[in-house]
Order: sequence, then structure tokens, then C-alpha cells
Amino acid sequence: MNKYITLIIAGALLLGASSIQADHHGKHSKTNKVHSAKNRPAPKKKVDPKVAEARKKYVEAAKKIREAVKAGKLTEKQAKAKYAELRKKLAPNRASSKEAILKRFDKNKDGKLCEDEKAAMKKALEARKKRGENRKKGKSKRRKSRK
Repeated sequence: MNKYITLIIAGALLLGASSIQADHHGKHSKTNKVHSAKNRPAPKKKVDPKVAEARKKYVEAAKKIREAVKAGKLTEKQAKAKYAELRKKLAPNRASSKEAILKRFDKNKDGKLCEDEKAAMKKALEARKKRGENRKKGKSKRRKSRK
């Protein structure tokens, strides 16, 4: 009986030592890194306070409009008009950007962009996009400061 108990204790000690040896990397093991990365919260994006406030106002107003439609106080058509008015009010630059695009690219002044004008606009946007990519990569031309 003593032999069996001694054998069981020796076996337990050997198994315990081998499991410790298997995790000898500790904090540096790959599984621990994956586990800690999964438990880490995602980094927060920096949001402009004005943009956040405008978003919050839009969400609140949109919720009121939806509730009014459900209650039968507004029709779908009226709700769409309210949404459009709300977007204009909270993002006035958007409408002016359309006007600026028309003013810049509408060469025949008909209020619409024809195929040639659209092609010119796309070409200008591609050039602008390339300039933006170059800036991100650090390839933009930097002005020397004057002293």
C-alpha cells in the first residue's frame, strides 16, 4: 500500500513539473499575447466635439421624427422633408459644396455636369486624392520657413 501511495505522489510531482515546464515562457508566450490583446479595449478615436454634438442633435431629432410618424402625427413624406431640413440645418456646408462643384466644373453653365465636365471633375478628384496619399507617406513638398 505504501508503494502505491509513493508511486502516486511521485507521478503527481512529475506531471506538475512538466506542466510548469510547458508554460515556461510566462508572459511572453504567444497565447498570452493573444489573450491579452483580446481583453484590451479598442483605442478610442478622437472626435471633434462640434461633430459629436451635431451627431447627438441629429440622432435626437431623428428619433422624435420617427416617433411622430409612429404616432401618426407625420406622414412619411413629411418625415422625409423634415429629415432633409434637419440635414441642411446641421450640415450647411454640404449643399454649398455641391454649388462649389457646379461653379468650378460646369463650363456651359446649364446647371448640370455633362460627360466632359464629369471627366474633368473625376480627374481633379484623382489628383487631389494622390496629393493626399503623398502627404500621408511624407512625400509632399514642404515649404521652408522664412527667418
